[in-house]
Amino acid sequence: MPFQSHTNLPLLPQSQSQKSRQSQTKQARQKEEWSLSPHDYALVDRNTFTPQPKAEIQDKAFFMQDEQQVLQARWDMLRREKQEVFASYYLFDGNRLGRIALAELRQAAQRGARGRLVVDQVAVDAWRDEKIDLYTLKALQEDGVEIRQFHPVSFYNPMHYFDWRSYSRLHDKLLYLGGQQVLFTGDRNMQNFNFRSQNSKGKRGMSYRSVEVMTQGSMVEEVLPRMEQVWAESQPYVLENLDTRMVDRARMHLERALAWAQERFPTNPANWADTLQPVNRIEFVGDNPALKGQVFPIDERVIHMIQLAKQKIVIMSPYINLSRLYRRLLQEAIGRGVEVQLITASRASNDNGFSFCIFSTQVKALRKMGIKIFYHQGPDFLHAKMFVVDEEKVLLGAHNFNHRSTYNDVESGVIIRDRLWVKRQIGAFLGQIRRESNTLPDEKPQTLGQCLSFAGGRIMRMIPWWWKQW
Repeated sequence: MPFQSHTNLPLLPQSQSQKSRQSQTKQARQKEEWSLSPHDYALVDRNTFTPQPKAEIQDKAFFMQDEQQVLQARWDMLRREKQEVFASYYLFDGNRLGRIALAELRQAAQRGARGRLVVDQVAVDAWRDEKIDLYTLKALQEDGVEIRQFHPVSFYNPMHYFDWRSYSRLHDKLLYLGGQQVLFTGDRNMQNFNFRSQNSKGKRGMSYRSVEVMTQGSMVEEVLPRMEQVWAESQPYVLENLDTRMVDRARMHLERALAWAQERFPTNPANWADTLQPVNRIEFVGDNPALKGQVFPIDERVIHMIQLAKQKIVIMSPYINLSRLYRRLLQEAIGRGVEVQLITASRASNDNGFSFCIFSTQVKALRKMGIKIFYHQGPDFLHAKMFVVDEEKVLLGAHNFNHRSTYNDVESGVIIRDRLWVKRQIGAFLGQIRRESNTLPDEKPQTLGQCLSFAGGRIMRMIPWWWKQW
């Protein structure tokens, strides 16, 4: 079923007549609270997405939320790979887990597999205490691993502030194994506290509440072409005139990390591919980095799913900032009798206070619409992102329902369609999160910093769309 054109989207409540809708003046429409912007119209009117028929190859998926299980599955599958390993990440630290991942990637390259890694340059450089050092990168390059940085920019150069690539960042969390035709995706970056691991000081720190899915089937044919698009938009690291002794030392650290990982996570003789469960259909969706902000593959599918929703819609993300288009579509769904739930992080379980304050400015209006809002109370940071419709379809990946995900960040994910699988796997996880949440409004800002953040959130709601980089 193709998209409805924006001419078919009601701009007033369904109870008003067609005659009154036509007689409404342009000035009144601009004052309407839920009026759509020209950019929202362009998104709905694009009308490019048409659902594809079910593939002949059996699609399979395995849902994981335990971080130790995710690590074991990644290492076991990676050690079996003999053809190609392609990883694409937003944050990839040089700490213990990051070094283990690099060591496993190096080991795969030494076995003859092609090893490639793409990281977001701005995000990686922002974590300077934990960033991958140049000597490690050089050792990996010499050992056959290809590493590129996505949209490298220097904020010491004033001209980069006017370059759109400075604001288009890679938000992937993908691990593709070509020989086994397996894709890992979810919301976990390659950082210690994404896996409830010890930090550099040996202390057990906070962890993100995240999810991951391992998939296999016909959808992997769509993965590699899209990842090649990301590879083409990235640039290799230029590493010259480095001390060879430091490079050898970095190589030694990689070998130690690999030995520790093989002791801590010994290879499981059972094949993780046997744990994959058959599902009706899996579709991979990902932004083309060269067309970000012009083509919206993920948002187009989300809009289509909202329009077809009959019973229930669940949106989970820690960084929600619903556009007028999404609010209008959800309002129409509620008018059809669809239950809409938003699950987000509370002030205590959110790692981005500014984003939380921006969402707080929408809460009153969303509740008035009839949307149920759940605040996760922790103790871990809620980082899972998913979109569930009628307990039948689920979008899993890195996509947040905010301006950055739509217009700036290069996102990816998978859409799984299977009522039984979604109800058992995703339904159980959502039930657990709801039990750890409450529906009460979050406490009002108390400290000066919280007040400033809350005021900043209100200001951001009034800034024109082209300056909203959050």
